[in-house]
Amino acid sequence: MESQSTQHSIPESTETLNEGMDSSLVTPSELFGWYSYGIAAEGYSVLAVSVFFPIILQSLTAQQAVERNNHSIPCNTTGAYMCDILIFGIPVDTSALVLYATTVSVFLQFILFVTLGSLADYGSLRKRYLLICGILSGILGMCMLLIFNESLYWLAFLVYISSNTLFGASCCFYYAYVPILTRFSKEVFDSEHNPSILEEEKQLISDRVCNEISSVAIYYSSLVATLQLLLGSIFVVLFGSGKKWGLPDTYPMCICIAAISVWQIAIILIYTKKYLKPRPGPPLPEGQNYILFSIKILAKTITEAKKLPELFKFLIGWFLYADGFTTVCSVSVLFAQSQLGASPLILLISAVIVPFAAAFGTIAWVKFQQRYRLATTTILTIHSLLYSVLPIFGLVGFFTESVGMHHQYELPFLALYHGLLLGATQSSCRVLFSELLPQGCESEFFGLYEISDKGSTWVGPLIVALITQITGNVRWAFLFLLFLFAIPTMVFSSINIAKAKQDAKAYNAEHKLLVST
Repeated sequence: MESQSTQHSIPESTETLNEGMDSSLVTPSELFGWYSYGIAAEGYSVLAVSVFFPIILQSLTAQQAVERNNHSIPCNTTGAYMCDILIFGIPVDTSALVLYATTVSVFLQFILFVTLGSLADYGSLRKRYLLICGILSGILGMCMLLIFNESLYWLAFLVYISSNTLFGASCCFYYAYVPILTRFSKEVFDSEHNPSILEEEKQLISDRVCNEISSVAIYYSSLVATLQLLLGSIFVVLFGSGKKWGLPDTYPMCICIAAISVWQIAIILIYTKKYLKPRPGPPLPEGQNYILFSIKILAKTITEAKKLPELFKFLIGWFLYADGFTTVCSVSVLFAQSQLGASPLILLISAVIVPFAAAFGTIAWVKFQQRYRLATTTILTIHSLLYSVLPIFGLVGFFTESVGMHHQYELPFLALYHGLLLGATQSSCRVLFSELLPQGCESEFFGLYEISDKGSTWVGPLIVALITQITGNVRWAFLFLLFLFAIPTMVFSSINIAKAKQDAKAYNAEHKLLVST
């Protein structure tokens, strides 16, 4: 009965459904092409951005810094230290400078999202931008081999800012494939065109498939990133200090970043470029200036936020939530290095644990969600509640020295806890957003998603940098982080998905009229 109905209502190909667009069903090779980009780039995120860059930049600046209480004495980096580096004569805390660099990088990402995000929904630009940003990010990462001495710390900062800017931009175009791959998967397409399936069941099928696609991508990319970080850590330990070769102490980490960049470029060129389909959208309207058109679409989307209230409600929660779990990583690394005097070995062990736990945590949370048939909004609410435990644990350190990030041995356990949540919450966020956004506007809205993500991650580092600069104690930042997790908990629990889908359909119809004019 079901097969007969399906055969009657579903065309063999969906290519006629959206004129000018590729709406053919997703193939295994196309999925592999999409997964390959995550496998190529996740190592840069985990190994370079999250671990090695902060350590390298902190170490290089400390070597050029002076004691906070006496600027005539070079910084003593043995054990815990509090030092300033003079930028145009202005003293800046060495930990704060790393966070300021992140702020600059995020601002530049914002500029790219505004000027390119909406364009990627037209023609074949989505894949083209993805490849260009990913390859250029890798090329810049290879430039870390040029950091031959500590005085070149400024070059290391430039490499970090520029490569991270392009990497963040590539994520926008990568995530934009999630709703497309879900919509044109055979199972979702069959259910959407089967009148015997209720709307609630269709939503559950779409939600499950989207979660599976997203979680599998995170699972494989996290495992590869774990292996890369493990190999990188072994290399750093065996190589030892770069000083015995007349190089900066952290030069082995620079080699690792360059190596991971070569891997990124190779996988993108060999697999992503070959197997990932462009999935072109409609052609860009004739006579339109590319940049002005993108800004025009984005500006209209933002000014008409009231027409998509549930989606923008999510973006507000995501703005704070992404800032929270991203900043907690940066704060923990800098806190461990400057306040606990954590050794590179303990930092590397903790760093390896995070992506390894993320890989299995992602799959475990999906199984948990499917077992109890929980909505993605419910899962995210649980995640944000559990994330609140991390800043609370840091604040406990004000009242006792027994626990609360006073000891190096606490770091691996905190890394395990963070990892079990990280992959799952990233997957759930992009799955939920994929369900809320209007069809045909994936890159445009994932541009907003990345603006909320990266646009928020400059707020956290900036405020933490100011807190550190003023108080001289990074621990006070945990109070701010607690706020960043509390608000999203309330926001996620209040999102109405059924209403969001109705709003998206209405918006989509009006959006087509705008493009035609």
